[in-house]
Amino acid sequence: MTVLQLSRRGPLYLLGVLLAATLALSPWPSAVYAVIASEAGVVEVLTFLLALLGAAAAGRVAWRCAADRRLGLAVWFGLFAAGLIVLAGEEASWGQHWLRFATPEDWAQANLQGETNFHNASLATERIPKTLLSIAVLLTGVLWPLFYRRTGRLHPPLPGADVIWPDPRLATAAVIALALRLCERVWVWLDFEDGVLRPWYVAHKESIELFMIVFVLTHLLHVHARIVSRPLANEALAPISTG
Repeated sequence: MTVLQLSRRGPLYLLGVLLAATLALSPWPSAVYAVIASEAGVVEVLTFLLALLGAAAAGRVAWRCAADRRLGLAVWFGLFAAGLIVLAGEEASWGQHWLRFATPEDWAQANLQGETNFHNASLATERIPKTLLSIAVLLTGVLWPLFYRRTGRLHPPLPGADVIWPDPRLATAAVIALALRLCERVWVWLDFEDGVLRPWYVAHKESIELFMIVFVLTHLLHVHARIVSRPLANEALAPISTG
C-alpha cells in the first residue's frame, strides 16, 4: 500500500475503530474515559507514538537533505523532527503519565493541571500551539486540496514547495480533524462539555489533535518515500493524476 493510499484509507479506519470502541464502552462512562480519553488511554498513546514516528521520518528526511547539500530543507525538516519530539514529550508529560513520578513542587504550582509539562503552564501556552497547528492543517490540508481540485496545481510557486508543501491527496486526516473540531465547538456552544457527557467530550477533543498528527505524519512519510526513491538533487515533479 502506498503512502497516498494509506493517507486516504488509514484515517477513516482509525476513526471507525475509535467510534466503535467508544460506542461499545458507552454504557460505562468511566471506561470510556480510562480506555479512550485518559492520559494513558488509546488516543493519548497513539498521539505520542505517531508523533515519535513522524519525528523519525522528519529526521531521516533532514539527514538526506543535508547529505544532498540542501541545507535549508535540512533545517526545515530538522525543526519538524524537534517539534514532534517536544510534542510527544509534552503529550506524555515527559513520561509522568506512565511512570507516575511526582511533579516537582515549584512546577506543580505553576502548572494548571499539576503535571510535568510546559503546555499547561497557562491557557495561552495550551491554546496557542494547538491554534497554530489547526490553522496550518486547515490551510494546507483542507483549503489547499479544494484549490487543487479547481486548478490542478500541486503546490505553490515557491522554491522547495514541491517538498515542504503537503500533497493535496493527503487530505483525509486533515478533513477529519477539522470536522471533529467543528463538532467539538458544537458541544461547547450547547454546554454539553461537562457533567455526564464529560468522558465523551474529552475523548472527542483529544481525537482532534490525534488526526492532526496523522496528517503531519502522512505528509512526512510521503516526502520520505519520495526522497528514498529519487535523490532530491535530481528530483523532478511527476505529473499529477486525479484518480
